Amino acid sequence: MFNLLFLLVCMVSAVFGFILGRDLNNIKKWKQQERKKNIEVIGRIALKAYAYIKKQKKILH
Repeated sequence: MFNLLFLLVCMVSAVFGFILGRDLNNIKKWKQQERKKNIEVIGRIALKAYAYIKKQKKILH
């Protein structure tokens, strides 16, 4: 009886661990995608700013 109960508890905890692990993995992937998007946006802004500064220098000289 004790062995069956122990086995049941182990199975339930394994299932919960699997589900939680999968969710955490998805959250990590989502955060990495967000970070990539942020880097892309910052890159675009930097390129625009660089082009704008170049234009301003041409106008001044």
